[in-house]
Amino acid sequence: MSWAWALPTAIAAIGVVATSVVAWHTAREASGLREELDQMRGLRPALVEARDDMAATAAAVRRMQPGH
Repeated sequence: MSWAWALPTAIAAIGVVATSVVAWHTAREASGLREELDQMRGLRPALVEARDDMAATAAAVRRMQPGH
């Protein structure tokens, strides 16, 4: 029986395992990024409210300045 097939088979097996590990890691990273994006979407209403409050405050300050 020839052992010539063992080295290419081992290299192929290592490649399959490495590819699987990279795919698994990438899937976990993507899942984490999706969760972070969902959290950021939840912040949008608060950010819009803060922007509107700042704009109202800036308008009030401009009205209080002399000459306006």
